[in-house]
Amino acid sequence: MVNHNAKIAIFDIETAPAEAYIWNRWQQNIRSASIISEGYVFCAVAKFIDETHVRKRGLLDSPERWASDQEDDYDVVKFCWDILDQADIVVAHNAKKFDIPVVNTRFIAHGMKPPSPYKVVDTLQIVKRKFKFPYNGLQDVLTYLGMAGKHETSFQLWKDCKKGKKKAWRDMVKYCVNDVLILEDLYIKLLPWMDTHPNIGLYTNMERPACTKCGCTKLHRKGTYKTMTQVYQRYRCTSCGASARERCTSLEKEKRKNVLTNTAM
Repeated sequence: MVNHNAKIAIFDIETAPAEAYIWNRWQQNIRSASIISEGYVFCAVAKFIDETHVRKRGLLDSPERWASDQEDDYDVVKFCWDILDQADIVVAHNAKKFDIPVVNTRFIAHGMKPPSPYKVVDTLQIVKRKFKFPYNGLQDVLTYLGMAGKHETSFQLWKDCKKGKKKAWRDMVKYCVNDVLILEDLYIKLLPWMDTHPNIGLYTNMERPACTKCGCTKLHRKGTYKTMTQVYQRYRCTSCGASARERCTSLEKEKRKNVLTNTAM
């Protein structure tokens, strides 16, 4: 059950590898003159957590463009633009170093303006910062946690898509859809650990205190939270288990003047 009005999009893309002529295989700086084909977006999938269905778009969904140019990703990129333009929060694994920069590059390449501002939740950065999993890839984290994982595939699938094999294209979209579904499960599991997550309480009616992670208003008082100079009431969400505190101090005014703080050395 969703307890808020935030539009949270679980998002993933699959891209074509660039092709180039090379002389050697190790530590190469590939010159632009050696490039045969730059990468482009094969397909994109998104699921808003308040919806049951998955939204998807692949190059084969535009048969006229496909017939004219199998690397023309305009419609897929426009699909990405529409998703990001609607979203308040976008969730992706390696979002900040891959998914978002890639689609931004394709936006400007196709002459599109920036989508409306949105917040980014990068689950890769979260697992690196908060935990010490043996490996931080999406499949590796899911395996460690005993959760459903990615569909098995190999680089041959990407090669077959580049060759225009329609079955490979259908398999690629299915692969991307599964990535979004398992990422949604991981996002929900990680949610109470995300101390930098956008404040979901701002997306509720704010008539009652709400969990900053999931928006639930069923909170238990859980002691106090102390900074260097103030004391705040602390709460724990009964739904997701996240902790939060009040914004206003619970320290009495007469006692505040008796609180000292450290001096710089």
